[in-house]
Amino acid sequence: LVGALPLGPAYRTTLRVFDFQTQKSRSMSLAVAGSESVTVPAGTFDCYKLEIKPIDEESGGSTVFVNKTDPHVMIRGIFELPPQAGGGSVTADLASVK
Repeated sequence: LVGALPLGPAYRTTLRVFDFQTQKSRSMSLAVAGSESVTVPAGTFDCYKLEIKPIDEESGGSTVFVNKTDPHVMIRGIFELPPQAGGGSVTADLASVK
């Protein structure tokens, strides 16, 4: 979904996503929070840093780094876990590009 957005500096929007835990649709704010160089096993990429936060102020936010070139591909994702799953976070890094 994020890969199709017209991302750029100061881009903001609201997304509707399906929450598998609660089996409900939720509104999330998405904002480009800056640019960073991110190094993962697949290499080093110039990325937009996206902050995705629930509008309802509950848990479930994330920080996602996507490459700046189209199509925007997730390079790293840091996802908050809900209290029911023990809290904390999970990080996913791009392992390879084929």
